[in-house]
Amino acid sequence: MKPNKFIYMTKKTSNSIKENTHSKDSSQFLGSLILKTFTCTLSILVLLALVSYDPEDTHFIHGGLGQYTVVKNWIGLFGAHISYQLIAWLGFASHIGMFLVLACIINRIINKNLKPITNVYIAGIAVIIWGISMLLGVFPNFLSSVSRHLNIDQTPGGVIGQRFCAPLSTGESSGWLTWVVNTPGSIIISLCLIAVGLRTIWYFDWESKAELWWKSLVVKLRDRKLNAKPPKEKKKTHFADKESSETQSHEVEEVKKVSTSIIPDPEEFAGIPESQNTGKKMAKNESARVNFSKTKYKLPPLSLLKEAPGQSAAMNPAEIEAKKEVLQETLDSFSIDATAGESTSGPRVTLYEIKPAPGVKVERISSLSNNIAMSLKAESLRILTPIPGKDTVGIEVPNSSSSAVYLRDLFASKTWKNSRETIPLALGKKINGKPAILDLASAPHLLIAGATGSGKSVCMNTIILSMLYKFTPDELKLIMVDPKVVEFSGYNSLPHLVTPVITQVKKVPIVLRWVLNQMEWRYDVHSKVGVRNIAAFNEKKRAGEILDDEGKPIPERLPYIVVIIDELADIMMTAKADVETSLARIAQLARAVGIHVIVATQRPSVNVITGIIKANFPTRIAFQVTSVVDSRTILDGKGAESLLGKGDALFKPPGGSKLERTQGAMTDDEDIEKVVSYVAGQAEAEFIDDILSFGVSKESPVKESKTAASSGSLPAVGIIDEPEARGGDEELIQNAITIILRDRRATTSHVQRRLRIGYNRAALIIEQLEQRGIIGPQIGTAPRQILIEDTEEPTPREVDQADK
Repeated sequence: MKPNKFIYMTKKTSNSIKENTHSKDSSQFLGSLILKTFTCTLSILVLLALVSYDPEDTHFIHGGLGQYTVVKNWIGLFGAHISYQLIAWLGFASHIGMFLVLACIINRIINKNLKPITNVYIAGIAVIIWGISMLLGVFPNFLSSVSRHLNIDQTPGGVIGQRFCAPLSTGESSGWLTWVVNTPGSIIISLCLIAVGLRTIWYFDWESKAELWWKSLVVKLRDRKLNAKPPKEKKKTHFADKESSETQSHEVEEVKKVSTSIIPDPEEFAGIPESQNTGKKMAKNESARVNFSKTKYKLPPLSLLKEAPGQSAAMNPAEIEAKKEVLQETLDSFSIDATAGESTSGPRVTLYEIKPAPGVKVERISSLSNNIAMSLKAESLRILTPIPGKDTVGIEVPNSSSSAVYLRDLFASKTWKNSRETIPLALGKKINGKPAILDLASAPHLLIAGATGSGKSVCMNTIILSMLYKFTPDELKLIMVDPKVVEFSGYNSLPHLVTPVITQVKKVPIVLRWVLNQMEWRYDVHSKVGVRNIAAFNEKKRAGEILDDEGKPIPERLPYIVVIIDELADIMMTAKADVETSLARIAQLARAVGIHVIVATQRPSVNVITGIIKANFPTRIAFQVTSVVDSRTILDGKGAESLLGKGDALFKPPGGSKLERTQGAMTDDEDIEKVVSYVAGQAEAEFIDDILSFGVSKESPVKESKTAASSGSLPAVGIIDEPEARGGDEELIQNAITIILRDRRATTSHVQRRLRIGYNRAALIIEQLEQRGIIGPQIGTAPRQILIEDTEEPTPREVDQADK
């Protein structure tokens, strides 16, 4: 076949698939429109028949024409029959019921984004009509003149109202229900039926609209309240670095646009007035104590999320059987004794099981991956040799037509509603179509990696929304790090945040130090209370007040803290040693005190996902990558290079080596905006002001701490506060310069060993040499560059003095 002919046939096939999908959607829309139009027309006819009901028309029903030759009902003989039956059985309730049915149909014709009609919806309308008929049966003289005109004297509720709720005063014709609960009980039961029916219609037709109206009203009132406040004049700050000042002012303006507060850099903290922080503040001496007062808070409703359109199954049984036959023919053509067995169809992939005969090596099947892909006309496939826990080989083949996974469907599923996980995260759907839910508390930390555009950011948004739908701001707190600036910008107004979204890499080590300090403080209070983990801490009842080391009362409950880092690669390039050490320590110890970390990167290389990080992050999610090497870096095995992208992922659960294939849920900016607006409208964020100044010495000059922060080599908590590291010992610095120029080695350990000093002091000397421009910055694992040359050879005496 010629190449141009092949391209033409491929285009023709794809066009035919699009036309079939379009025609299918069009036929569904047309069928729904025809059904609604028919029901609306029938309701109008019945309503007109009821309005024009004439008792004389009953002669046509009970004995022929007689002297009456014309049917007076507007809808003719059909109208006479149907109106007589409805009024006889329901009375005036038939008129009210038909008005209700017509209003519901017109509402559904006008508004297309309503919940689909189910049997519950129809039963709700029937219950309303039945309850009205029973209620009218309690009052036989209600509208008596109209009742006599309609030939239903003393039965305004029709036969149903009279038989159920007629009062006892009528004697033998009193209602059955009245005999049991008397007239007041009949009235209460009738009103309850009407209320249940109205609540059902409200849920299907009006609840989502009312929530959107209420949410928009709350947002408008909040914005009006914020805009009513007079702008406060900012004080001018003077810094040695003009460029840093301009950057800070630009950040303040950007954050004000989204109505959030900002916490300045440690070096700029003293120069910014308190009026610039719009969030509620906490005292600095409480920086290690995350305890927030309870607020009247409601979790977001499902109506805020986009509803999935009506979709059919991704794969029909006939197509699955056809692919099984092709698969069997391919195996037979290569003389492999195996049988195509069961299949499991998911949103985008179908798993076909192959049962090899005894003596057949599974490697023979895996070696035919390219041939099988060509026979099935699949863009890529993944072969499991074998399926874990089974005696079959699995072949995952992409579906010819895929179905999207919506987050609303996951949250509405029984698996999510009945989940007993401590911190449940909705990841999507498994290959068998069931929801994939991860308990972050048992993970206890999560690593997400994948190429650009593979669905990593959407997965992060899904995880964040999962926590917002399960936890109040009093139960869970978030720390978000977004070096790319744009990914988490929509979450700046969340009341769950401990600090505004961090976009500057130089602030990350400081925040991680605060998390470490928070972890140590929690371990101390756990020890004083006598518990081993946060679950026992929050559940334990205490006889009296317990004080911590600072003499302050220990709170009764502690919220979970989740640190979310969107792009680890940018951070590792700038402050690898400090960040890697902090992440490793948090990952090793923080689980018991309710602190968890979620890390994501689009650069799955060994320089980013190091051995230390992999060892402490056993739970991982891999999206589509470009090579087998990247797949092995993330999952310690291949498979991620064969994924389809757009949410297709391999999930490595905690405590097991079996990889699960999942399809991530689709979440767009509109869903995020609605949920964040709903959450932010109920509570304000309570930021801790001194997080970004944590661990920075107050005695050190502002300029020095700023340089250290920008270099990305900030020391760990407490190093700057040591007496031996506060001042610059010029003699030690000069001796260190002599040793570095002589040995051509600019490492902390070498300076420590030669000068016979502590490691912390040697690290501080190395930082001061970098600030003076004597040595270059630390880039990855490469040695530091020595930027100056020694023009004079040191004398033996100088060398001895330097070594001493």
